[in-house]
Amino acid sequence: MALGIVLGRFASSLVLLLALSLIAVSLLVTTVLSRKLLRKAWLPVALLALGSVLMFSQVWSVTHGKLPELAARKTFVELAGRMVSTPVQAGESSTFFVQAEALALQGHEYACSERALVRVNGSIDEEKYFCGSVVIAKGTLLPGANSAGWLLDHGAASILKVTEKNLSGAPVAPDPVSMTVHRARRWFSVRYGRDLPSGVAGLMEGMTTGRVDRIDPGVMADLRACGLSHIVSVAGLHVGSVALIVLGALAAAGAGRKSRYICACLAAMLVLALSNFKPSTLRASIMAAIAFGGAMAGQDYDPLAGLSIVGVIIVALNPRSLFDSTFQYSFVAACGIVLAVRGLKTSGFRMFIAVCAGTQLAIIPLMLLRGDGVPVTAIAANALVVPLIGPLLLSGWGLAIFGGAFAHAATVLAIPIRFACRYVVAVASFFSTVPKAGVFGATAGVLSVIVYLYALATIIARARSGGALFKPAIACMVAVMLALVPCTPIAAFYSVNRVTVLDVGEGDAILVQDRSGASVLVDGGPDGRLLMKKLEALNVRKLDAIVSSHPHADHEAGLITVLQQLPVGRLIDPGLPKMSGLYRTMVQVAESKGVKRTVAREGQVFRVSSSTELYVLYAPLDLERIPEDVNDCSVVIMARVAGMRALLSGDIGPEAEDTLLGRHPNLECDLLKIPHQGAREAASARFYEACDPAVAAISVGRDNMYGHPAGECLQLLASRGIRVARTDTDGDISLSVDNGRIGLVKAGR
Repeated sequence: MALGIVLGRFASSLVLLLALSLIAVSLLVTTVLSRKLLRKAWLPVALLALGSVLMFSQVWSVTHGKLPELAARKTFVELAGRMVSTPVQAGESSTFFVQAEALALQGHEYACSERALVRVNGSIDEEKYFCGSVVIAKGTLLPGANSAGWLLDHGAASILKVTEKNLSGAPVAPDPVSMTVHRARRWFSVRYGRDLPSGVAGLMEGMTTGRVDRIDPGVMADLRACGLSHIVSVAGLHVGSVALIVLGALAAAGAGRKSRYICACLAAMLVLALSNFKPSTLRASIMAAIAFGGAMAGQDYDPLAGLSIVGVIIVALNPRSLFDSTFQYSFVAACGIVLAVRGLKTSGFRMFIAVCAGTQLAIIPLMLLRGDGVPVTAIAANALVVPLIGPLLLSGWGLAIFGGAFAHAATVLAIPIRFACRYVVAVASFFSTVPKAGVFGATAGVLSVIVYLYALATIIARARSGGALFKPAIACMVAVMLALVPCTPIAAFYSVNRVTVLDVGEGDAILVQDRSGASVLVDGGPDGRLLMKKLEALNVRKLDAIVSSHPHADHEAGLITVLQQLPVGRLIDPGLPKMSGLYRTMVQVAESKGVKRTVAREGQVFRVSSSTELYVLYAPLDLERIPEDVNDCSVVIMARVAGMRALLSGDIGPEAEDTLLGRHPNLECDLLKIPHQGAREAASARFYEACDPAVAAISVGRDNMYGHPAGECLQLLASRGIRVARTDTDGDISLSVDNGRIGLVKAGR
C-alpha cells in the first residue's frame, strides 16, 4: 500500500493509468494460470491499487482547487477556517495550516473546503491560536513555489501571507477535544517552567508533548548527533514505556487483569493526546489498544499482523501520513522491534538489547536514503537512556498534575527529574563527540557502517540463541574507531578556546570553539565540500549554532551543505523579507532538519556555553529602512570566547559602518574580521580606531580576479600598526586564548 501511495504521489495520470492497467492484466493472467496464486496475490495488489488511487485523488483535489488557481494570480483573499496544526515560530514569522471553510473574494463569499499554509509576519498569541481554533485571515494568496512538494505532503498547494493585524479569531468556540488538549499542553508547559530549571523544563516538555522549540539548541544538536532525538519526538517508545510501567505497577499492587489493561490503555491515550494526535503516536496507541483488548478477551496477539493492520488503516484514512518523517521512523522502528523479538523466548536484558538493535537496524536504511549519517554510538546511548523515558514521563505527569496543588510534592518530584534530565544531556554530549558514519565519503566511514550493521545483526542473533554478546560489543567499538579515523589521530573531547578564520577561498567562514566542546560557525564560504573538509580536520561533528551574516553566495553557499550534513542547534540569520534562491534554500533546509531559526536583532545575546557568547551589535531589521545594498544588511556579531573578543563584521559598507559606530562607538576587540575581503573601501580609519584590534584577519581567495586585498586597505592597516593575517597567504588563521594569553597560529600553505 505504501508503494501504491508513492506511485500516486509522484506518477503522472498517464503513468498511473498504465501501471494500474498492467496490474489488472497481470491479475487476469494469474487467474487463468493458477487460482491458488490468485488467492495469494489479490490482497497486496488490491492494497497497491487502493493506495495509488487514494493518493492520486488527494493530490489532484489539492492542486486543482480554487485556492491554487487564485494563488497563481497572487490574489488578496479572506479565509475563514479551522487551524489543523500547532503554530510554529521561525524568526519573525509564524506558520500553521488552516482548513478553510469559507472564502471571501471581492465582496463575495464562497464555500471552500481546501487547506492552505498561513504565514503570519510576527508572533501570535498561543493562548488564542492553537490547533482546533477557528480563525479569519486576510492576505495575499501565493503559490507554493520551492515548497510545493512539502506543501502537497501536508494537503496544501498555496501560502496565505498575512500581517499580524489581519489575523483574528472567529466567534466560534474550538471543539472540546482540541480545547482540552491545548489546555493540558499549556498546563504542562507552565508547570515545568515554574518548577524546573529552564534547560530541564525544555527537555521535559519535549519528552512529554513533543514540542522541541524550547529545548536548548546545543542539547538538541547532541541528541540528533548520537541517535537520541526520538526521545523528544513522542511516539511508540513513550506509549510502550508508560503502558508497561502501568501494567507492572498495577500487577505488583494486586489489581485485576481487566483493571490493569484498562489503565494501561488510558495511559496510552494520555500520551496520544499530549502529542496532539501525531500519526506515529496514533499508530502505537491503536496497537496497544488492540493488544490489550485481545489480552482481556483471552486472545493471542500477533504484533506483526497488528502493525500491518494499523498501518493500513492510518494510511487509508490519511495517505499523506506516509510522508511524515516521525511516522516513517516510528513505523519502521516498530517493524524492526517486532521482527527482532519475534519468537524470542528470553526476557530481561537480552530482550531489551535485541529491541535496541532491531530499532537501529530498521531505521539505518531510512537514514541513508534521507542522506543522513549513521550514529554508530546510538545503541550504547539508547541502552543508557531509554529505560529512563517511562519513569521520566510519569514523574513529569505527576509534577504537572499534582505540583500546583501540593508544593512539597512538586519539590520532591523535581529533584529526580533534574538529575535524570542532566544525566540524559551528559550521555548525549559524550556520545555526540563521535562523528556519524555514512556510505558517501571516506572509506573508513563506509566500513564503519558495515561493521555496525554486522554488530546489530549479531546482537539479535545472539539474543535469540542465548550466545555471548562479547563479539558484537567488540564490533560496535570497532565501528566507533573507524568513524573516528577521519578525525585527528587521537580523538579530542575538548578543544582549545579559539576563533579560526578558515581558508575557504573568496568568501568568509569563521569557526568559534571553546574547551567545553561548543562550536559556532559564522558564514560558510562559497564551497560546501571544502568547508566540510575543514570542519572534519578540526574535529567538528556538530554545531551549536550557525550564523548567516547576509545572503551572498560567498558567505552562504557552504552553510546549506553544513545544514544537510551536520547536526545544528540554531540558525541565526538577518531575516530579510526579500529572499534570494540560495537564502530561501538555506531556510528550507533548516526547517526540514528541525533546526531552530532565530532572526538577528540588535541587543540579542546568545550564550552558547559558559565560555562563549555572541552579541548582536547590528541587524538590518532594527534600521529605519532596510538598505538596498545587501552587504549593508550584514549581521555584525561580537564573539567573546574565554575573555577574548572577536568582531565579525560580515561585509558591511560605509553606510552600515556609520550606523554601527553611531550606536556602538567602542568596538575594542582582539580580532577584527575585515569586511568584503579587504576591498578598497572595506573600512575607514575611524572604524579601525574604534576597534583597535591586535590582529586583523582578511579572508580572501588566492589570485582572485578582484585584486583583493586592495593596497589602500593594507596601507591603512599598516599605518595604524595593526598586524594583518590573510588566508590567501597564511591559510587558516586561529586566534586562541589560554589563561588570559592570546596567541596567533597560521596554518600556512
